[in-house]
Amino acid sequence: MMQKLIVITGIDGAGKTTLIESLSKELPNSVVANVWQSFGANQQLFKSKAHVYEYMRSLTPNSRVLFLAHAVRYGLEKALESDAETILIDGYYIKYFGPELALGADPQFVQEIIASFQKVDQVICLDLPIEKALQRKGEFTDYECGFNPELSPATFLAFQKRVLEQRKHFDCDNWEYLNAELEVGELLREALGMVNDY
Repeated sequence: MMQKLIVITGIDGAGKTTLIESLSKELPNSVVANVWQSFGANQQLFKSKAHVYEYMRSLTPNSRVLFLAHAVRYGLEKALESDAETILIDGYYIKYFGPELALGADPQFVQEIIASFQKVDQVICLDLPIEKALQRKGEFTDYECGFNPELSPATFLAFQKRVLEQRKHFDCDNWEYLNAELEVGELLREALGMVNDY
């Protein structure tokens, strides 16, 4: 059976996880793949998200790329083992390698890692101005602020702008863009239309 791989991506605060959860309820025989499935399966190493971030802070950008690549792969490979017809991938490597490039990861090294990843059928990018994403954030993680010790709107905005600049390293030619400012129900309808029309 050929499984359809759909990535939902966008900047932090765009609503990726919320949309994926809604899509998974509407799409028959679908499953979600995300990076946290790997960390949850390794609770002897990571007791919480805070422990994951603490470990990530200790790594260099290139080392974090490898660490995150492992986690992204784990989530996808587990989903591929299922009988699901559709796999909804939360962010894929796009979400994680952009920040690492902004933090100084070697672009050529990152491209070599990207080349090893499975090609997907569809990428839907939630398009939202960074300032609007900021309004949705109740609190910030240090990862969203580029590991800046000051977690603030200013550090979030500054780092997310740097992350957006890294899209030049990804093949965005066939991405479909979805206005993330739409009302929740309309956003879901638009996303379902994109998925079903593909």
